[in-house]
Amino acid sequence: MVKSPTKTDTIDLEAKYFLNADGLDYCLKNRIPVRDLLGRDMGRSSGFEWRSCRVETLSRLVSGGFLSAVEATRPEFVTVRESLVKLAGVVLTGLLLSRFRADLWRRVSSDSSIASLAHLLRDGGPSGRKAAAVRLGSGARLDELRSAIGAECAGAVATSGSVDEDGEPGARCARLIAAIDEELLRMLALAGAAPVGAVAQIVLAYAGRMGVAEYLSLILVEIIQLAEKSYLHNLAERDRYVRTHPQELQRLLATPSFRERLMEIAAIRGESMLLRVDLSPPLPGAGSLRRMDISTRTRGLIGYGSRYDVLNGKAKAVRTMDLAALLSFAAGNDAGAKLGLVYYSNLAEACAKVGMLFSSSVVLDERKDETVASMSVTV
Repeated sequence: MVKSPTKTDTIDLEAKYFLNADGLDYCLKNRIPVRDLLGRDMGRSSGFEWRSCRVETLSRLVSGGFLSAVEATRPEFVTVRESLVKLAGVVLTGLLLSRFRADLWRRVSSDSSIASLAHLLRDGGPSGRKAAAVRLGSGARLDELRSAIGAECAGAVATSGSVDEDGEPGARCARLIAAIDEELLRMLALAGAAPVGAVAQIVLAYAGRMGVAEYLSLILVEIIQLAEKSYLHNLAERDRYVRTHPQELQRLLATPSFRERLMEIAAIRGESMLLRVDLSPPLPGAGSLRRMDISTRTRGLIGYGSRYDVLNGKAKAVRTMDLAALLSFAAGNDAGAKLGLVYYSNLAEACAKVGMLFSSSVVLDERKDETVASMSVTV
């Protein structure tokens, strides 16, 4: 009997998963059925539309370089915060695994004793890979090599006194070591003990970068909450009763039945909040660098007191800023934005500490009455 996945093994968020060219090619070769999908920007692509997604499946799609984007549209996101946190963490970790393997391969294949073997594996075609397999042998020492790399990492972690988010030294290192391809380990076996220390250094570097996922998840939830508050406020101000009784706005927003009715009306109108995660291909001229962009698009202007401040104004503008400026601006009308500022600062600091690039942008479009907030992390 096949064991059904536990809830912790899945991301319970209805979303579209768009494949890139490599992903589509992989699915066609392996006869994996895909669907023709239409994105929020009306662009067409192939991929999957799932009500929930296995964590393992999403991780493999990202680390294998098969996805171009993930897109979810909902009237609200407050009930799926846990899934949002999990989605952001899995995607960023998948990108890190992809970059880790590329860097590890580059480091190992640069060893003079196995450079020719690496060339056979990558560029030798079927006959070259067959010849390389003979030289690589059975891989009887693979467990010993994993243990040796793990011992190097454990020694470094113990010396530094660092503890990862799981509360145990080396948990991230163990995950990365387990992800090392068998071919790479066999090449290490041929090269002898010299590269083990260098591989451990790469493992430690990426173990530090994995911690960024937690900071990213925290600020994402804060931004979603701010966007949702603005969205609900915008819906409420357009309600017929509230338009004639504006003094009732805050009381009604605190009433669950009123919020539910607003969501029903939004669904009828075809209005919804958008969360999109875009995955760039390796950047030209930048080796194996990959970038992840997370963006939210919602009706309503985050940080504004009332939509009537804009409607009654003489001119409508398009304001641009970064997330720090938006959170500072929003803090005037929402005390929760102050916590977002702390999370934003922590994320920027964490990225800088481990050599990852981080940037953000916000567009407050008074003409469209919407906010688009984006974060970019390059690994």
